Amino acid sequence: MFLNVGEISFINSIPLKLCAERFPFARKTYSLAPSKLNNMCRAGALDVSAVSFFAYGDIEKSYARLPNFCIATDGEVKSIELFSNFEFEELRGKKVFASSFSENSIAALSAISKFKFGFDVFENRADSVEDAGAALMIGDLAMTYSSKFAFKYDVGTLWREAFNVPLICSCIAVKREIYNEVKGEIFAYYENSLSEFEKNIGHYCGLAAVALGKPDFSAEDAKRYYSGLKYRMDEIAFKKTRDILDGKFA
Repeated sequence: MFLNVGEISFINSIPLKLCAERFPFARKTYSLAPSKLNNMCRAGALDVSAVSFFAYGDIEKSYARLPNFCIATDGEVKSIELFSNFEFEELRGKKVFASSFSENSIAALSAISKFKFGFDVFENRADSVEDAGAALMIGDLAMTYSSKFAFKYDVGTLWREAFNVPLICSCIAVKREIYNEVKGEIFAYYENSLSEFEKNIGHYCGLAAVALGKPDFSAEDAKRYYSGLKYRMDEIAFKKTRDILDGKFA
């Protein structure tokens, strides 16, 4: 069987794409930003892919979610950042820019602002950073962005403070038409990849530091970064994130 496989191109996904030589099927790999993977899955172009958890709702009829595996945070995340010239609660009506890379982070910050302050932080969305009073950045860009804004808010921290649950950012989607045939081997692949990362974390943190391309970001910084990320979550956590992203705050 030949599979088209999508992988997130940011360093947060490194633990989920190791052991490539042991992938159980022939494949072509697309390493892209989450939003591009989301759109490829909406078009049915990928067989197995990491996707934004928020976007998974759009493809659920065609794709099953592989249990447990994800990219999540239970507090400070460092790679989903709101840069602002205003206090968060003062952003009502202000122009706010969001990079197009991830629908999940936009939905998460929108949920936080609605829950805490009664307005959607993206109600007046800016077309560019230069035109904005605040900007949401994600992934490697958030970690390397040279900000001239007055404030910086970590969205993982904001989410934890607002809802007291982990934030699931992405999940693994598999086409339903092949799911039963491949699920066992695909599950084992991701489990082996995470085990490889955990066994040799120092090595992979060194590679991540190089991949990020930020001169003052060391392997130790990468280790601290990964310590704030979670790659396995139970179904209760998935449901709680889904409900909040859908506006069910109770």
